[in-house]
Amino acid sequence: MTTTSALTGLHPPLATPMHNGAIDFDSLERELEHLSPYVHGVLYGGSISETTSLSVSERISVIERVAATLGPDRVSVSIADNSLVNRAMIAEAAMAVGVQLLVLSCPNYYTNDLSMLVDYFTAVAELTPGTDLCLYDNPYTSHTWLSPADIIALVRAVPQITHAKVTDRALEKVATLTREADLTVLSGDDLILWHHLNNGAAGLMTALPLIFPSRCAELWQAWIGGDRPRAKRHFDEMAAYCNAALSADDYPYFIKASMHHQGVLPSDEVRPPLRRITSHRLADALELV
Repeated sequence: MTTTSALTGLHPPLATPMHNGAIDFDSLERELEHLSPYVHGVLYGGSISETTSLSVSERISVIERVAATLGPDRVSVSIADNSLVNRAMIAEAAMAVGVQLLVLSCPNYYTNDLSMLVDYFTAVAELTPGTDLCLYDNPYTSHTWLSPADIIALVRAVPQITHAKVTDRALEKVATLTREADLTVLSGDDLILWHHLNNGAAGLMTALPLIFPSRCAELWQAWIGGDRPRAKRHFDEMAAYCNAALSADDYPYFIKASMHHQGVLPSDEVRPPLRRITSHRLADALELV
């Protein structure tokens, strides 16, 4: 049983502002106010949110503040964690404030096979009855490479999986899933989001709307209005930033540095093990903001 309609449009993953090592909730609210006019919703969780460096109680505090500020109907929440106990606590907190879509990735560290993943996601579904799940297909962090057939098998085994955020750069995957799976497919990679849109992605869970909210809103309006040349021009205008800022593993810092450069965040502080970076590449990226 599912409870949400298909999530479409712009749903960027939030950055978690920091001040002297602690979460800066005032800046979090300003970030949401900055984005709200341009995006359909937000995702809290993942690499950009630095959730792997936060405690469960910190993650829950952010979920509650984001839902209270933006409204739970515009919030999806990552419950990524290898511990089912932690996943359950985060999921319960999200569901308690009305969040209707929970995002989960494959467990990392261990080598997963399809049978393990079916068992694991079935256990997660049992912890989140009546709530839709979004599979976060990110092989670069989970080290689990799912074929379209694997994802289709997971969806059949766990019907609560109604969405998939695809970060895998295997270019045939989005087209195959939109054609053959009963799924709402979302792009999870800015570098190939145009390819994903052309192959049926229903929305974006990517970082670009954090940096270019109005331009991404214009891209989306052109896209859904059928004006692909205009939409492509908007994407091309942001492509240089993608290549400069988002093409390496240090991109979470680049996102915060860019938002700080724009005046959206008062600080570019990240939590260890991430660190501030000074480089020619950073300077090049900030010139494009």
